[in-house]
Amino acid sequence: MSSDLLVTKCFAILSGEEPALARAEFESILHLANFEAELTWNQNLVVFNTGKHNLAFLLFRAAMIKEAGYIIAESSALNEDIEWIPEKKLASSIQPTETFCVRTQSLVSKGMNEYRQQITNLLGTKIKHLTKAKIDAKRPNAKILVLLTSNGVKVCRSYKSDSRKKLMNKNSAKKPFFHPSMMNAQLARVMCNLAGVMSGKIAYDPFSGSGGILLELAALGAKTIGMDLNWRQLMGSKLNLIHQKHTLFSLIQGDARVPPIAQHFCDSIVTDPPYGRASSTRGSEATNLVTEFLAAIPKILKPNGMLCIAGSNKMRIPEIANDLGFKCAYHIPIRVHSGLIRDIVTIRV
Repeated sequence: MSSDLLVTKCFAILSGEEPALARAEFESILHLANFEAELTWNQNLVVFNTGKHNLAFLLFRAAMIKEAGYIIAESSALNEDIEWIPEKKLASSIQPTETFCVRTQSLVSKGMNEYRQQITNLLGTKIKHLTKAKIDAKRPNAKILVLLTSNGVKVCRSYKSDSRKKLMNKNSAKKPFFHPSMMNAQLARVMCNLAGVMSGKIAYDPFSGSGGILLELAALGAKTIGMDLNWRQLMGSKLNLIHQKHTLFSLIQGDARVPPIAQHFCDSIVTDPPYGRASSTRGSEATNLVTEFLAAIPKILKPNGMLCIAGSNKMRIPEIANDLGFKCAYHIPIRVHSGLIRDIVTIRV
């Protein structure tokens, strides 16, 4: 059996921006990868058992994982030496042709500078001796991360998330069409993960606007359907999708309350209904609009399909869902600014 398929102890460090949202995204991606794992949390660090091959899936999908990897060795004490680290495991973590660096991160104290410098030097020297690989502090191919926690020390092979940088670049990149209400790429990706969007499956945004969510649905390989009443926004979203070289999408001008979509056609729905000054509901009051839309989703989603919806807390989406007989899998409030708290809600039909 390939070493990548063997179950090993792994870790991930999540963004500290919205801890509850980051945890929910992480748990949702584990579910998508079809494995159950016992999670041990320590602030924004999570330790779990899985195959190394699943790390690539986690790092590709997640918007809120900063880095992840596997644990080479761990000790319950801050040892003055590194003799407790198996040489064979240490040597196999770095290839001779790679350049590497050793970094430390403390979750317990801002101090311990002397110990951190000591273990960095010892590990760097040891790995260089065992593998003949070269140290490169600026642009290394590989990273050894030493985590100092309340439970001791963990020496890890760490992989940085490329997805986070790509998502941030999407926000700053010039798009053919822009609207102030367009959702940023990071939050759109998180919502796609919460809804269980998968490549080749049908994903639908009934309030697609200028296409912020559509771009992430398409980026994940879903068969993407967008709908909006506003023709100008629909055409703008088409320009944005084509600009990012997406082709597997359909756009419909229509009303989310009476969607022209076949029964049980969609695997998932990800949406951000209009609210606030920058958006228009075309004369429909936002709360009533969402109520009528939610009432229609059992006809649209396949059995066991998932909806992830964002909205101002003033819209009371969780209460509306409960009144309609739905059970919210997640309800996560996030503060956008002093005047807006956004509820992220997931519902399984």
